[in-house]
Amino acid sequence: MVNFSHCKPILIPIPSRRPSIKARGFDPLALISRHLSRAGYPIAHWLIDQRAAGRTKTLGTADRKNASHDAFRVRPIPDHYVRNPIPAIVIDDVATSGTTLTAAVSQLLLSGVHVTGCAAIAGTRKL
Repeated sequence: MVNFSHCKPILIPIPSRRPSIKARGFDPLALISRHLSRAGYPIAHWLIDQRAAGRTKTLGTADRKNASHDAFRVRPIPDHYVRNPIPAIVIDDVATSGTTLTAAVSQLLLSGVHVTGCAAIAGTRKL
C-alpha cells in the first residue's frame, strides 16, 4: 500500500459553464482554485465540459442524471502522474443532486485518475 500522507491531493475542478460565468460576472471555481493553489494544493484542469446547452437548475434528479451522461471528457493525463498517481479530489461550486460530480468522477476513474473524494462549496436542499 502506498503512503500518501506526505503529499497534498490533486484538486480537479469541475469546469464552469460559460453562461454561468457570464451571468455571475466571474468564475467561482477559478477563484477557489487560485486560492487553493496558493495554499500549496496542486490543481489539475483535466476535465473538459461537453454538457449540452441549457439550464439544469429546474430538472429533477432523474432528468439531471440523463443530462449528465457523457458530460465530460478528460484531457490526456501527464505521464508523471500515470507513473506515480497521488490522490485526487474533484471540486465543484454547488452540489445539487450529485450527478455532475458522479459523471466527472466516472470519466476520471476510467482515465486512470486516483479519485479519492469530492468536495462542494455549497449544496442545495432536496425538496
